[in-house]
Amino acid sequence: MRSSTSSLDRAGRILAEKELALTAAIHHLREGKIIALKGIGGFQLLVDANQEKAIERLRYRKHRPKKPFAIMVSGIADANKLCLISEEERMTLLSYAAPIVLLKRQETIGPNLVSKAVAPDTSLLGIMLPYSPLHHLLLHEFDGPLVVTSGNRQDEPLCIDDQQALDRLKDIADVFLTHNRPIVRPLDDSIVRTINGKTTVLRRARGYSSLPISLNTGDLSDTIAVGGQLKNTVAVCQDNHAILSQHLGDLDSEASQQQYQNTLADLQQLYQIKKTERVMRDLHPGYVSSHSAENFTWH
Repeated sequence: MRSSTSSLDRAGRILAEKELALTAAIHHLREGKIIALKGIGGFQLLVDANQEKAIERLRYRKHRPKKPFAIMVSGIADANKLCLISEEERMTLLSYAAPIVLLKRQETIGPNLVSKAVAPDTSLLGIMLPYSPLHHLLLHEFDGPLVVTSGNRQDEPLCIDDQQALDRLKDIADVFLTHNRPIVRPLDDSIVRTINGKTTVLRRARGYSSLPISLNTGDLSDTIAVGGQLKNTVAVCQDNHAILSQHLGDLDSEASQQQYQNTLADLQQLYQIKKTERVMRDLHPGYVSSHSAENFTWH
């Protein structure tokens, strides 16, 4: 399938297509507008990282008053202008997983680079590099850092198709930059930090979620663990390995609970988990995941 890029307004009307869509998106970003971009694992919300008013507008619309935003820069040279980067951190930034890496910010950051509103009250910046063709084109032409955050409403899963984005993000984004390649599963950006010289995964999602984790508890084949209420992740076990799902988030909304159920069913099908009585859950009786374990349905 040949990729086709389009720029849409909030009503879904086409504003521009192909190369003109990219040019229009860059123009809107420079005007301080919020762009909803269709990525690899779902939509993302983008603003100019140097425009304080645009960042504050995004915070207000997304109901995220203080939590730091991540920044995407065009390459490692631009990342060096913002942060102190060790060799381990550099290799992680450049790895195939291309996660958000929490880095120690430079004591003095040059003018016209990053607003203080991006990550207030912290000495760290979350930095990532482009990992899709559209990201590379956008960052190259924009020639500056961009705030990049999950394309969802508070307590809801990522939007993965145009209609979802238009329905759920119309009160957040000003313009939508989309393409015709379907997204099968929502997949957020992973977050990592180097601790004592080793990369530690803080949010396991794109680039890490399919990697098995070795267990020292013997054979737990056909076991499912359903996770907790907050920052939920589910897992299946085969032999002495656990396969974690992508980060699913909090299970407070109906949309998040539906995505949780879809992910459980998806993992059972992908890894051919057989029917068994072994379902592991948190002891808290009020969690959505706890109720799910008590009334577990095999797919």
